[in-house]
Amino acid sequence: MLDQKTAKDLIPLVNQPDFDELLLIYLNTKKEDAYRILEQSDDDIEIYRAQGQLHILKRMESMRLEVQTTAKGS
Repeated sequence: MLDQKTAKDLIPLVNQPDFDELLLIYLNTKKEDAYRILEQSDDDIEIYRAQGQLHILKRMESMRLEVQTTAKGS
């Protein structure tokens, strides 16, 4: 869980005008890589890792909202 001090430190980063667009480009590229592993791999461990990557990448998509909410203390 994100603590309030860290969230306040991250506010300038997530409030940058291009932050969302650039982050989503990066995350979508990484998600495509993980989906490719899921589609092509026969190794259970690689599949579990790709599933974990997708979970984290999806969570990162809402990072701006999480940081702003936590910084406000709500």
